[in-house]
Amino acid sequence: VKVTAAVGDVAKYTVAAAGTGLRYQWQYRNPAKDNVWKKSGAPGAKTATLSVMVKASYNKIQYRCVITDAANNTVNSHYASLIVKTTITAHPVKVTTSPGNVAIFKVMAKGPGLKYQWQYRNPAKDNVWKNSGARGSKTSTLRVTAKASYNRLQYRCVITDANGSRVTSHYASLIVK
Repeated sequence: VKVTAAVGDVAKYTVAAAGTGLRYQWQYRNPAKDNVWKKSGAPGAKTATLSVMVKASYNKIQYRCVITDAANNTVNSHYASLIVKTTITAHPVKVTTSPGNVAIFKVMAKGPGLKYQWQYRNPAKDNVWKNSGARGSKTSTLRVTAKASYNRLQYRCVITDANGSRVTSHYASLIVK
């Protein structure tokens, strides 16, 4: 089982159990790091519902609940993994500049292990997206030295996260006057 949420969201885990005098203790582990179960201190860690404020570093963390009854019998719930999805928080915007100037396109995203690839296309020609080789083409900030022939080219960024998921920004036009 897994819960998918974005950075800044609250991921909720709920367990149901029957018995008398039930006590709850949520635990978490990082299977990629030490794989050791540790007590959670997140809100609801001693209740049937745990609430976790999602951070990029929580990707693939596993959560389970240890339930103890009045006779001190314990049972562990199955674990559920947290999958942190990538979200774009700021898309690139149109740039108007003169030939020879550097046009800067930026994208902002939140998620685990982000990798960037800027692309461009010429909607008046073939309208096919191609990977850019301009400065910063594999970062969140692309720098393009404007040429008259670049007028009306469109730029976007494809972002791949540690889970192999991809998100694509809106495109922004380069206007060269």
